[in-house]
Amino acid sequence: MNTQGMRQCWYLTVNLFLMKITAKGHIKDGRLKINKNELPVFLHKISTQKNKPVNITVEAGSKRSDQQNKYYWGVVVELIRLAINEINGENFTKEDIHEFLKERFLEGLEIHAATGELLNIRKSTTDNTTTKQEEYHEQCRQFAAEYLNIEIPLPNEKLTLNL
Repeated sequence: MNTQGMRQCWYLTVNLFLMKITAKGHIKDGRLKINKNELPVFLHKISTQKNKPVNITVEAGSKRSDQQNKYYWGVVVELIRLAINEINGENFTKEDIHEFLKERFLEGLEIHAATGELLNIRKSTTDNTTTKQEEYHEQCRQFAAEYLNIEIPLPNEKLTLNL
């Protein structure tokens, strides 16, 4: 993969019971630095949790690539859109399909730090690392194969259409 122009960032994740707190940052001189704009929220969320066991994960990640985004919209979303429209006789847009896929695969629960309320959160693909984006693509490909009976080619895989 061409990593020129891609910025390496690190994600610190603290898993609590039914709660996941994530912050972006970078490692400099062996020290993890959380991004300034995320640090206050991250620290506040941590401070609301008293005497609870946690799992802490630090993972490297580059922001999803332009190539991944083009593949997602041009291949994954488009082929699913065509299949769903053909099956249902509808005229869903790419944006409709994108929202459907996000709801299906990128939705999760988060506890509001101040109120303790359980919130349903839908993540954005914009925040995905290259690894998370590929995992998301795989979920979409599996969905298409299982429910729509179509095979979505892998990136850079040639597809032959029988017309």
